[in-house]
Amino acid sequence: ISSIVGVTYINKELLPLKVKVILYNALFDSHINYSHLVWGSTTATNLRKVLTLQKRMLRHVFNVPWDHPSLPLYEKLGVIKVTQLYPYRLCLTYKKDVKENINFLSSLASLSKRTTSHDTRCPEIWNIEKCRTNYGKQMIKQKLPELLNTCYRHTIHPEKASKQDLKLFFSGSNVFS
Repeated sequence: ISSIVGVTYINKELLPLKVKVILYNALFDSHINYSHLVWGSTTATNLRKVLTLQKRMLRHVFNVPWDHPSLPLYEKLGVIKVTQLYPYRLCLTYKKDVKENINFLSSLASLSKRTTSHDTRCPEIWNIEKCRTNYGKQMIKQKLPELLNTCYRHTIHPEKASKQDLKLFFSGSNVFS
């Protein structure tokens, strides 16, 4: 991935914006999307390195200085940060699972509604199993209920929301970082 960023840096003055956007989508974004499961379960340190490369690539695409804020660039190109990619894709998969009534992901994650004896301000809808290790926190049994609870807390219902609404939510939020 870093070699793609380097080649774009060398040619950033020569190439027009449309060509650089095509390069970003074809070479950089395709690598990130192909291995989104890896980025979803890696450590924060590794993810930060990939996020830095993604920000650097966007700055080269738009030909802005190194200290230019990256958030407007993400919005301009309509790109989801690598830190948000796994939750976004998991949300889309859950949406498809519910829509087509497959229930594979729900059974794999052992999704169960939480029952409480008293009302609280921010009730969590789904039970989250307790885990003791970092490995346990990366499992789908942990990730999916956390994701759904966070979405519901922000009034996003993944099974009802459109793909564009979900993309808008995940591209503009730092909730899952």
